[in-house]
Amino acid sequence: MTDVAPPAVARPGALQGSPSAGRAVVWHGGEVDVVTARLPLCRPREVLVAMSLATVCGCVRAQIAEHGRGTAPITLGHEGVGIVVAVGAGARSISGGALQPGQRIVWLSQVACGACARCRAGRRDECRAASHIGAGADAGDLLLSGTFGSHLLLPAGTAVEEVPAWAPDALVAPAGCAVARAAAALDRLGPVAGQRVGVMGAGLVGLAAAAIAAERGAASCVLVDPDPVRRSRALAFGADLALDVDVRAPACDAVIVTPGAGAGARAALSALGRGGVLALLGPLAPGAGSVDLAAVARAGWNVVGVRGLDPRHLVTAVDVLVSTHAVRPWTSLVAAPVPLERAATALLKSDAAASRTSLVP
Repeated sequence: MTDVAPPAVARPGALQGSPSAGRAVVWHGGEVDVVTARLPLCRPREVLVAMSLATVCGCVRAQIAEHGRGTAPITLGHEGVGIVVAVGAGARSISGGALQPGQRIVWLSQVACGACARCRAGRRDECRAASHIGAGADAGDLLLSGTFGSHLLLPAGTAVEEVPAWAPDALVAPAGCAVARAAAALDRLGPVAGQRVGVMGAGLVGLAAAAIAAERGAASCVLVDPDPVRRSRALAFGADLALDVDVRAPACDAVIVTPGAGAGARAALSALGRGGVLALLGPLAPGAGSVDLAAVARAGWNVVGVRGLDPRHLVTAVDVLVSTHAVRPWTSLVAAPVPLERAATALLKSDAAASRTSLVP
């Protein structure tokens, strides 16, 4: 373990008995190290969180692969749930309430700047200068900038939502990325009540998309995935049918291609009916293929990319997780947590078919 000592600062408003230092899992572009750092002072609208559980999504593994040849140190991770330890002046939840130490919260993985023309117009998911939790180079108190650690410093402008005390960590931890991204995809599709929906990829994003589609009154939902383990759990999340990529899917009015869908993306066009909507959630996996623009024109398809997130997507994510916890086995999608000291193994482990890896301080 490496010791890092940024300048000591006071932490007004912190929980009584809270520690003065935290730990973070830092990726150096080839190795993982657990370092210590003093807890920083919260500037206006910042929030210091004591991590309860962090989940390892595919975005993190893609980030590791991208920076594998060497990079400035980064504290990875953006999905998770935790307890507010300290707050800066003006820090509020999405609902508008002032945040207080002791509250249990989740957060959106994307942070809009709040100042560009798109943000001012209420299109925060299209922010031109958006940043992301766990994606910046570490320096000083920024060592606590990702969820893979004991604490997380949420920057000003982070969309934060309180979650019920009874909700298990494994239930709500994926809200700010995987489930919020599914909500964003459904928003781009438009109203799905009475529509036939197809989802390419039965990972957590795909399962969440199926569940949200069912909650919004979709007439049917088919999931397509090459892995039998992932297909086997699809029916529990609102899918009416789960198919291998080699099986022709029934006609759909709307199709979502999730990150990592790979060959399943190619099945999307054959399943999409005339005048349908195709929503692409990046980054697409190798083998996803390309869209034939001539075919798009002939069939009258509406092809939309889904990249950014809006605070409303986090609200939807928390609502669907909390309201359907009794009928959807959400917690089965998150594996038993491992300690930070085993982060290196957890980060490099593939979870294509298994439950989502999770870390605890």
